[in-house]
Amino acid sequence: MTPRHLAQPITCCLLLLFLGVDIVCAAASGRKPNVILVMTDDQGYGDLSCHGNPVLETPHLDALHRESIRLTDFHSAPMCTATRGQLLTGCDALHNGATHVSCGRLFVRRGIPTMADIFSATGYQTGHFGKWHLGGNYPYRPQDRGFQETVGFRAFGLTAAPNYWNSDYFDDHYLHNGKTEQYPGYCTDVWFNEAMEWIKEQHKTDKPFFAYLATNAPHLPFWVPDRYRKSYRDQDPDVASFFAMLANIDENMGRLRLMLQKTGLAENTILIYLTDNGTVGGQSVFNAGMRGNKAWLYEGGHRVPCFIHWPAGGLRDPGDVDALTECQDLLGMAFQTHHFCGQYWIPDYEDWLMDRDMTGAYRTHQRTLKLLQWRCPPNRWQLKPPVHMLSLDSLDRVYPDARFIMTHRDPATVLGSLCALIRVTRSMASEKDDPHRIGREQLAVWTLAMERAVAFRERVAEERFADVFFTEQLSDPVGVVERAYAKLDLPFADAVRARMAAWSESHQRGRQGSYRYRLEDFGLDAGGVRERFQAYLERFAIPLEEAP
Repeated sequence: MTPRHLAQPITCCLLLLFLGVDIVCAAASGRKPNVILVMTDDQGYGDLSCHGNPVLETPHLDALHRESIRLTDFHSAPMCTATRGQLLTGCDALHNGATHVSCGRLFVRRGIPTMADIFSATGYQTGHFGKWHLGGNYPYRPQDRGFQETVGFRAFGLTAAPNYWNSDYFDDHYLHNGKTEQYPGYCTDVWFNEAMEWIKEQHKTDKPFFAYLATNAPHLPFWVPDRYRKSYRDQDPDVASFFAMLANIDENMGRLRLMLQKTGLAENTILIYLTDNGTVGGQSVFNAGMRGNKAWLYEGGHRVPCFIHWPAGGLRDPGDVDALTECQDLLGMAFQTHHFCGQYWIPDYEDWLMDRDMTGAYRTHQRTLKLLQWRCPPNRWQLKPPVHMLSLDSLDRVYPDARFIMTHRDPATVLGSLCALIRVTRSMASEKDDPHRIGREQLAVWTLAMERAVAFRERVAEERFADVFFTEQLSDPVGVVERAYAKLDLPFADAVRARMAAWSESHQRGRQGSYRYRLEDFGLDAGGVRERFQAYLERFAIPLEEAP
């Protein structure tokens, strides 16, 4: 296929590939995982003892770090509102509208679904505890954006004008589902207490939940129970109070994890810990070798910790992942790609994917191609992966001027080669290997793909297709390409013909040896495969080969 010049840049990392997913939760347990997303305010990458801070002690977060997948090149926005909007929508701040902390620029545009909206729509109970900072009035409050339970406050912090008079972090008044109520205790303790009580209530009803726990600590002012300053009294007073606030957060994380263990929720709960931007109080002690802090565009302003812990998820072993990622990646992907199926056996995902409308995925594909082409003149791209056969209707909506070269070969030969390739690629990611299962799976996938491709071809203009047969390609490779270009009314320059002829001469088939495989190794036989593809074989008069 050769669609014309294309689209806009994207910044989308395939998080599942970075993590090395080996199973899907539904296949593992049949139960939806719970999700707890904890985000602190103004804690930098260096504000953890597990990241090398020589003064601060965070034993509970260190334990979570040891047991988690750690995204070590994970980035937020340099200030908090933009991060919160990006995290909860999966969209860049300039797209979702929440670009600043005040001045009417802190609202996520109506019509953009949030993480809570998505969880609610799939049967989850949703709760928000702590800071919001994406709008304090209808229709921008947490309860207007998908959260069924919310305990928190307005604006950037408790000392902001919209909040209850004289709030000082202790025994303050907060908004509970829109009504002002007083809560005893220190603010961070309240957020964790309310979240844990709510989680236990959801556990009693056996409903999956999504809890968004966003502390306002260690944001200024540095108010904290004095006992947490004990270990840091030799530091500057502001640093001592900043670290004390983090010590309190660490203690609360320990309480949260203990509760999850005692209730039996820990195994199938995805616990994600991250922060909203760079440090605001610890950079004078330790900044992990980075320049800058909160609001800076240098790395210290936006490179932040992100730990992902899910014992029942079958993710890769705990450890560091150094791929470049950012906060909107946690939600901003549709995960509609056949790449996963090539590397992992994930049958529930594959079944789900086969029924998806892939138009959105092709629009992202289109934007990516334009990014790659931005310094080149308009021209056609050649898109080769055969998985396009599964979604030609979606591809056609995005690339209505595409032309198609349909290659033909005996399916019994092709399927054996494909199964052998899948076996090799999956062996790189997993020790699990069942060749017969691969054979059954690939036969079903490619039978469906051919049925869809042929049906699509019957619905569109025949001049958009050119046919290339394997036997002809072997005997006259340059001529086959020239005839295909002529059929599609595309130019084929003499210089191109000469280069192709030279390359073909110097790359004779078999010069690198050969790879042997047998259909029987995958539980298949040539007769059975050809029977499934009988309509295709007859439609295009495919010559049969000696089965491998």
